[in-house]
Amino acid sequence: MNSSSTDDTMRLAAITRKTAPPLNLERERRMEELCWYFLFSDGKNGFGEERINPCTPLDYFRNRVMGVDKRFKRNDY
Repeated sequence: MNSSSTDDTMRLAAITRKTAPPLNLERERRMEELCWYFLFSDGKNGFGEERINPCTPLDYFRNRVMGVDKRFKRNDY
């Protein structure tokens, strides 16, 4: 094994993931409102909101992306 491939192997081994683990939506009730403050200017009606008629996560996000409000149709949401 030559020194070039050894250096490459050591460099690859030194790469570590430096991001935090993903957050759980069930643990952080207002995460969506805090992350997307410009979409939820009043801080209400996010994913964790208590509702009279509960909805599934699929129904909630489908309604956001395919709904009438064009703010949620952007690629970054």
